[in-house]
Amino acid sequence: MLNRRTVLGLSIAVGLMSTISAGAQTIQLKVADVQVGTPHAAAVEKFAALVTERSGGAVTVTAYTGTQLGGEKDLMDSMRSGSLEMVHAGVTGYPALDALWAPFLFRDADHLMKFTESKVAQGFADSMAKDWGVRVIGWTYLSPRVITNSKRPIETVADLKGLKIRTPQIPIMVEAFKAMGASPTPMAWPEVYTSLQMGAIDGQENPLQVIFDAKLNEVQKYLTVTNHVLIPRFLLINEASWQALSQEQQEILTVAWKEVAAEARAKLEAGDQDYLQKLESSGLTISEFKELDAMRAAVRDVQLSADKVWGDGTVEAILAIQ
Repeated sequence: MLNRRTVLGLSIAVGLMSTISAGAQTIQLKVADVQVGTPHAAAVEKFAALVTERSGGAVTVTAYTGTQLGGEKDLMDSMRSGSLEMVHAGVTGYPALDALWAPFLFRDADHLMKFTESKVAQGFADSMAKDWGVRVIGWTYLSPRVITNSKRPIETVADLKGLKIRTPQIPIMVEAFKAMGASPTPMAWPEVYTSLQMGAIDGQENPLQVIFDAKLNEVQKYLTVTNHVLIPRFLLINEASWQALSQEQQEILTVAWKEVAAEARAKLEAGDQDYLQKLESSGLTISEFKELDAMRAAVRDVQLSADKVWGDGTVEAILAIQ
């Protein structure tokens, strides 16, 4: 008996192939990212152009940046249902990938990107393709996350106590901020600016570039450099859409993404200090967190809880990657 995913996959594949057989000789793909005006948004737009060009028009990719198609959860739902072929996202809802948001899991950018080339990472990607019918075809560097708020400078773990901090809708992030003494409020990204403006939440955490581009300096007073989470983002494609491509076309997609992702990483790493200076010039008070060891200790059990998703010993295996 055919299950729902099999039927959906067949219908998507037939639709894609009918486009070819109709004489147009093109496969049309849409790719979406909630970011706009960022190195990642630029990467998505350039990726679409490169694939269209390098395939000779046999595969045309249209990029949608910003929240015109909804937040990341909306995009993921659309991709799983087959109405959207590709998504570039950091919050997928898939447990094995969302657990990568465990605090202090990666030492630095090199550690993170070496992980993306590991057997552990490939295992996570394979399980997503099997369980959800969604394939990871690229990994993207994203700068470390820092904390902003409107109430007070945050320099110690105690300073976080009681602050209503928006987190992504990821359980391990909620638990991390609970462990730090904050009052975490999971919320979709499109709602954050207004919620900060209205005082529904006190603060949020994100990479410097995201904070700057979203103009959160207009609704926040303090920024603390904590670098508590370093997480990749993922270029994802509906599995049926992937299988409808030839091997050559699949290679065009993966190579194009590696190129634009490398450019995005270079821009982000070069720009972080500049973003920090711009945010300070805009009026934010910048603080260095003085108790990183205490913060790491506070969230150690949360970090280890990722093994409940991955299996015993996986956290330590990731930490050990050199």
